[in-house]
Amino acid sequence: MKSFIFGLILILCCCFQFAQSQIPYGISNDTVFLHGSFTSSQFLPLYYYKPPIYDSLNSPIIIGIHGNGGNGLSSITALQEIADRRKALIVAPTIGGNGFRSNEPTFITSDMHVGGLQIRATSVVFKELYRKVLQMENRDSIPVYLIGFSAGGQFVTRYLLFRQAYPDSMPLKMAVSTNPYYYTFPTYYYKGILMYYMCGFYTGHGSYATDTYDVHDLYERFFTFFCHGHVVQYYNENYAVLIGTGDTAPTGEADTTCTGVQGVNRYERARNFYNFCDSNAVNIGTTLNWRYDSVIGVGHDLYAMWNTKRDTADTSSIAEKLLFETPYHSVPLLTPLADFCVDSISVTLPDATVNFTNLSRFATSFVWDFGDSTTSTDINPTHTYSTLAPYLLPNWPTNKFIVHLTAYDSSGCSSFAIKRYYIEVKLPSGQSEVPDCYARIFPNPNRGRFTVQLAGSTEGLFCRLEVFDMLGKQVYSCPLAQNETVVNIENYFAGIYFYRVLSEKGIVGRGKIVVE
Repeated sequence: MKSFIFGLILILCCCFQFAQSQIPYGISNDTVFLHGSFTSSQFLPLYYYKPPIYDSLNSPIIIGIHGNGGNGLSSITALQEIADRRKALIVAPTIGGNGFRSNEPTFITSDMHVGGLQIRATSVVFKELYRKVLQMENRDSIPVYLIGFSAGGQFVTRYLLFRQAYPDSMPLKMAVSTNPYYYTFPTYYYKGILMYYMCGFYTGHGSYATDTYDVHDLYERFFTFFCHGHVVQYYNENYAVLIGTGDTAPTGEADTTCTGVQGVNRYERARNFYNFCDSNAVNIGTTLNWRYDSVIGVGHDLYAMWNTKRDTADTSSIAEKLLFETPYHSVPLLTPLADFCVDSISVTLPDATVNFTNLSRFATSFVWDFGDSTTSTDINPTHTYSTLAPYLLPNWPTNKFIVHLTAYDSSGCSSFAIKRYYIEVKLPSGQSEVPDCYARIFPNPNRGRFTVQLAGSTEGLFCRLEVFDMLGKQVYSCPLAQNETVVNIENYFAGIYFYRVLSEKGIVGRGKIVVE
């Protein structure tokens, strides 16, 4: 009998531990690791609030985005009463540093493996945040409600636009932007004024913003994926514009600028943005499915905007009703969505063959980049890798290639899928990656002229130097003498290059070359 009771207690304890959440009740803080970057910006700080009556099976998530000068705790403070009423878990990222701007739904980071600066849509980054919460809460799916204030309101409205081309895969039920400074109009011109990004779709140089040209170049490539179908999807989103009628402090901007033309204050800009999208939706053959509402007499006040009720008899605030009581509708998918899988993510030389299966939807043509300077336009290509990954950095996650698929529809609208550090190519069993010989380069840094020195048991070996640019493309190759070879690439641009020295035994050296 005692053994039976002991066993029963053990079972109950095990079950309790399995079901118990890792997110504590009340307010707590955490970080989420952002894969694909080896910089200090790979960790996104965030706060949680779990109400005492949280339902581990049915409670939703509210993602709250603060304005400039705040952090995740600011969103927690303003949303806590709503979370208590809705039994909702608040997830509040601290946005503004760590690669994010609080008003910009892109993640800008320095990733040396793909060519320096890169831009990632925050909708893609938020997949990782959402999956972390799922894992911590031991749940398969949780409905998500997104709300932002001020710069966070700008973030939300642009997030909804970006997720049309860069899907987040979250079950997003509703999104509300409150009191942004200005909006991204889904157009190139508004009232005859060119709408530079972030005001609109135009991404050429000369924006009002203070970004460097390098960042603008990235934006131009980033925005080439927006097309007519993306805007139609955007207008059909589950989204609301919420503004305080008292937010009327004049901006003082001339109406000849892309921000000033939107209106003389935040209240007027909200109305103009909604009215433009309402009429533009008809012009492009759809109907605007958004909501518009206002909080009477409230100015630029985070807590009041999210907690003011329409009248004293209401049990929910205006923002809360928009979030949770707006009927959900499905959003039509009209644009390509790229995706793929492979039969093996680890292959061995010399027959390192990978079969790619195309899982894209609504696409008619494709361009594959296998990460080793080769491409294909086949639907389901088969590719044989002939080399290891071309360079090695201190944090490089083994010899893995990045694979990039771009899918196009008949109108030229496109979508891309990147699987980073995806295909591992290994040497045959018994073949050492670094045999009993080695190569070194000096001086390094240099001005394009350097010496490659072979040492160890290299006698009788045929060796070759290969040099690659930041994108992994081979830009130089030459045979090496037995001892020392002087190499001249002075006509190449200054920057970072990567090299490897190959012999019949395998790789005898690889690393980074800095050309000043």
